[in-house]
Order: sequence, then structure tokens, then C-alpha cells
Amino acid sequence: MINFSTDKKTLKIICLLSSLFILILILLTLFFKNTELNKINKFSKTIVTINSSLKFDENDAKLDFKNTKQVLAENLTQLNTLDNNLTNLTLKKFNSNELKNNLSNYLKVNINLYNSIISIINNKNNENFQSLYEDLIKNEEIFISETDKLSEAGVKTSIPKNLKLFFISLNRSLNESYKSIREDDIISEQKRDFFVQINDLLNKFSDLKDDIKPALEKIREDNRDLSIVIYDLNEKRSDFNAIKDNSISISIPVGGENCYVALEEIISSYDSYINSLEKSIKDEMTLQEKSKLTLNNIDELYTDTFDKYDYFLSCFDNLQKTILSYKY
Repeated sequence: MINFSTDKKTLKIICLLSSLFILILILLTLFFKNTELNKINKFSKTIVTINSSLKFDENDAKLDFKNTKQVLAENLTQLNTLDNNLTNLTLKKFNSNELKNNLSNYLKVNINLYNSIISIINNKNNENFQSLYEDLIKNEEIFISETDKLSEAGVKTSIPKNLKLFFISLNRSLNESYKSIREDDIISEQKRDFFVQINDLLNKFSDLKDDIKPALEKIREDNRDLSIVIYDLNEKRSDFNAIKDNSISISIPVGGENCYVALEEIISSYDSYINSLEKSIKDEMTLQEKSKLTLNNIDELYTDTFDKYDYFLSCFDNLQKTILSYKY
């Protein structure tokens, strides 16, 4: 007869041993898993500690770039060393190795962020500022996103408060710096445009500054009609009016006031000169018609005109010197 009582006891023992074996396997699995996760978390905690050293004193008016560069350089060395150590870390579990790879990529993101901060702080070329700043913002966003992903995957990581405050301060300081750079660029551009415009007007005045005396003497000597000079004057007046029109649209930058005053003086002096010259020539033509022209009459007709011409020349020299002084 079969002893069912004995079989039941044996079955119970077998079940108990099987359960115990399964429990041991579960515990061993959890142990190795937790042990490897702890190793990974040890690295992640070190990263958080390193990033925490980037501090900003809220009592300071702005970020100390010199001190920041020093801390960044030291942290960068630590992060690179940590990356090498992580590469040499041996793990058994597939999931653990996957987390290790994620953490390694995260370290590289962190290193890229540090390098972008160092690049923009060290930048001396204003033209590169915009691209460097955009690169920094992009790396900040990637760093924040990857931190969240790594945390969701089970790795103990976060962005420390010190680093968040540092980002805020850094962006504020860089925005102020960029604003200052743009303002300087705008001022420099205005000065360049002003110099080009006013120097162009000076060159146009140069075409108007020829002495009319030799031409008048030659016409008298050849007994030719003075109306040819009036025709030439009309052309000069047209060129002069174009100069006046262009001068109105000039935008005066800081430091360009003296140049513009000198420009107004030369415009006024030439206007006075050309009007006087036209009147003198017409008076001479009238005297010729009345046969009352003598050498003394001619001298008297043009005395004031040539005084105005001399003043115009002095205004031309003054504008030229003022422009050179403004440029250099």
C-alpha cells in the first residue's frame, strides 16, 4: 500500500526547496542589479557634485568671468577623468551596460556644454558672438533634456540648484554683453557711414573749388562773351544743390558734430560765393554793354567775390582737417 503521507511530506519539501531556490535567484539578481546600479549612481553623483561647484553669488552684480573660467577648466578635467573611468567600468548585466552607455553619452553632453561656455567667455571676435551664443543655448537645452531622460531611466542624477542659478546669471551676463557689443557695432557702423557720406561731399566740393580768375582773364583777353561763364556757373550750382540735398539726409553719430558744423559752414560759404560771383559777372556784362568798363571797375566788381572765394577755401581746409580728426 502506498504511503501518501510520506509522499506529501516529500512534495512539500521539494516545493519548499524550489521556492527557496527561486527566492535566492531573485535576491541574487536584485543584489547584482543593485550593486551595478550603485556603481553607476556613484558616477552620476560625482557629476552632480562637479556641476554644483559652478556657483553664482546672488549678491554680485554680474558673473566673475575670470573665476568662472578657472572653475570650468578644473571641472572639465574632472569630467574627462570621470569619462575615462566610466569607460573602464565592467558590468555584467545588459541593462546595466545600457545605463552605463547612457551615462557616458550624458558625460559627453556635459563636457560639450562646458566647452561651449569656455568658448564664448574666451571669444574676442564680436562677429562670432551670435553663433557661439546660439551653440551655448543649444547645448544647455540638450543637457537639461538628457538629465531628465537619464533620471527617468533610473539613474540618480539632477541639475543642482547652483548650476541652475549659474545658467541664469551666465545668460543674463552674456545678453548684456551682446547688447553692448551690438550697440558698439551700431555706433561703429553709423560712424563709418557718416565718414563715407561726408567725405564724399568733401570730394564733390573739391570739384567746385577751381579758381575762376584765370578763365575770366582769358575770356577778356580773347574778347569772348562772358555768358559762357554763366553757363558754367549754372552747372556748378546744380552740383552744389545736389550736395546740399545730400547733406540734409546725413545721420550725425556721436562725435560727428564738429564735422557737420564744418560741413554747414562750407555750404554757407560756397552759397555766398557763387551768388556773389554770378552777380559780379552780370554786372561786368552790363558795364561792357554800356562801354563803361575799365580795369578799376573790374577790380571793384570782384573784390567781395574773391574774398568770399578765399573764405570758401578756408572752410574747405577746415572740413578736410575735421574729417581727418574724426576718422583717426
